[in-house]
Amino acid sequence: MPAPRVLIIEDTPALALMLEQYLDKHDFQVTVESDGARGLERALAENPDAVILDNNLPSMDGFEVCIALRPKYRGVIMMLSARDEDRDRIAGLELGADDYLAKPVNLGLVMAHLKALLRRAGSAAPAEPQPADELHYGRFRISRATRVVRLGEEIIPLSDTEFDLLWLLAEKAGSIVSRDELFRNLRGIPHDGLDRSVDMTVSRLRRSLGDDAAKPTRIKSVRGKGYLFSKADWD
Repeated sequence: MPAPRVLIIEDTPALALMLEQYLDKHDFQVTVESDGARGLERALAENPDAVILDNNLPSMDGFEVCIALRPKYRGVIMMLSARDEDRDRIAGLELGADDYLAKPVNLGLVMAHLKALLRRAGSAAPAEPQPADELHYGRFRISRATRVVRLGEEIIPLSDTEFDLLWLLAEKAGSIVSRDELFRNLRGIPHDGLDRSVDMTVSRLRRSLGDDAAKPTRIKSVRGKGYLFSKADWD
């Protein structure tokens, strides 16, 4: 079983670090964001198994993040808040949170609630395995067997290199794929740090897939690390 992926959106550094270290020690794969808007963007792009969401955040508060996230996200949302009045709990749950815990939190209790929510989500809506030779996200569909890429009903013509690179990214949707990994798979040799062919191929793919070159949302550049194929933004 792969480690459950958890995104913590929390602007108190000490609490974020404690949660991250505790969950990591108990075999969760954890990432952290401290800003509401950036956390929302990351949750939609990476589609983690669970989001732990603070209510008091810069740029967007937890309620606003929950409102924007819930319609597009099927994972678990757990809210943490210093507001422990019943009306706040009710508001959080009605806006789409699966659980609402008041601060200060017990780390063991957070983990127990998280595991219970993930078990419930797994039994209520088991993921349907996709065929190994076909992947789809929203209107995007790629078939390794037929080497066809579609956006809705439209077939997107690609070169062999473009298709192979797109498959490598789509196969690891929501995860960063390094330039070196892409280069090794496409060329069979390590990346020398100078060759720009991968970047140029990604640029052509973005044009073909209708991605904004100035601010791409479908194939994202992660500075110093590589590229990330988003599971969202294909509707």
